[in-house]
Order: sequence, then C-alpha cells, then structure tokens
Amino acid sequence: MKKKICIIILSIVIVCSLLSGCGDKHTAIIMKNAKDFTLTQEISESFKQENYGIQSYAFLKYIQENLPGRIAGTEKEKEMASFISAILLNGGYSEKDIKLNSFDIEEGVPMMDTSGENIFDGGEDSQSSQNIEVIKEGQSKKTIIVGAHYDSAGTHGVDDNGSGVAVALESALRMIDVETPYTIKYVFFGAEETGMHGSKEYVNSLTEKEIFVESNFADAKAYESFQFVRQGYFCVDSHDSSKEHLVFNRIVSLKSSFRLPK
Repeated sequence: MKKKICIIILSIVIVCSLLSGCGDKHTAIIMKNAKDFTLTQEISESFKQENYGIQSYAFLKYIQENLPGRIAGTEKEKEMASFISAILLNGGYSEKDIKLNSFDIEEGVPMMDTSGENIFDGGEDSQSSQNIEVIKEGQSKKTIIVGAHYDSAGTHGVDDNGSGVAVALESALRMIDVETPYTIKYVFFGAEETGMHGSKEYVNSLTEKEIFVESNFADAKAYESFQFVRQGYFCVDSHDSSKEHLVFNRIVSLKSSFRLPK
C-alpha cells in the first residue's frame, strides 16, 4: 500500500515538474527572442524623440503590420511578448528587471470581429500564456500599477488593445530615469480576451501586504453598490461586511467573451 502511494506521489511530482518546465521553456524562448530582436529604423528613431506619442505610434504601427491575431496561447501572442520585452530591454531596463510569469490556460473563444469569424488564427496553440512585469522603483514601496493586455481576437487588435500596450510601453521608457514618490509597476497581461486569465493570475499571486484598498471603501454602507472594472457590479454584504473585513457580493456579472450573432 505504501509503495502504491509513493508511486502516485512521485507521478504527480513528475507531471507538475513537466508542466512547470514547459512554462519555463516558453518564457526562456520569449526572452531569448527579445534579446535577439532587431528594432526597425522607425522604432530606433522614436527612442530619440522628445515629443510625446511618437514612440507609441511607432510601436503601434509595428504591431499593426507584424503582430495580428494574438489569440491567447498562440505563437503570435508569444511573439508579442517578445516584442514588449525587446522594447523594455532597448529602453534601458535589464533582463533582471523584467519578470515573465507563465500560466496554463484552457481553450477559449475570443471576441470576434464584425464578420463573426477570426481573420487570423495566431499559429500553433501552446495552451499557456504569460504576464510581463517590469518595476520602476520609487521613493516609496507603495505601488501604482499600470496595466494593459496584449493578446487580441483574430484581428489586428490595434484598438483592443495594441494602443494600450503602446502607451504603457512609452510611459515605462519615459519614467525610467524620473524620480517618483511611488514605485510604478507595469503589467502586460496575456490571455485576457478568453476569460481575463492574465489579470486573474496576477491578482491571485498577490499577498495581503501587497493589496491596498481605497480608504473610502471602509465607510461603504450595506447594499451600497460599486462597479469593479471588468468584473461587474457589487454591493456591500449587509451581514458579514465590516471596516476590518469588507465583503462584497456580485449582483451583475460581465461576459468575458462572446460571439456576435450571425
């Protein structure tokens, strides 16, 4: 009996190690490709410009022309991860400053374009995605989080959400040598279009000490309602909520993905 239990435990450990190894392999390839990435002349020139928006435009143009169909878990999504990492590396951040956190995902249905079909398939699906984090240290450990998701439906994904990624990247580059009262963490989320996997993965990774709730929530009254971005509408629990232990109940949920009617 003990021998069977040991075999089962060993099998579980091996499977977990293999799954973890796959994630590590993907992130290692992403970073290698980022370091080997050759900037276009337009992007290189944009690094020298002082006017705001020129960098963002150059980044977004590259995304439009080279990275369509960044469906969660696919080759194109990982190419986008390499592009983001390459921009950060060339903008002054070191490899140690950039964290790639891989996670497994289930197959999902991203939001479609107006034709009801994906124009691009994104290439081979690895059933895994990754978040990219980079920290710009400030005078305080209190942290402002700037986030943008970089996957897309089977379209060029320029407004959703290539533009957000481009602006976040420019902000990260411009703030690198600026003295700030607070630390700024830039998080680029993967696998959002198929169920907000990246942001959920990030939130679940936080410790209690890393989470700060706005002080005005402490005075929230029973049944008072709030909208939490991308999660839905919530109201304060009338029985279990207190200033020391806030409890919110979701009353209206939001769809994480959908198909347009034919």
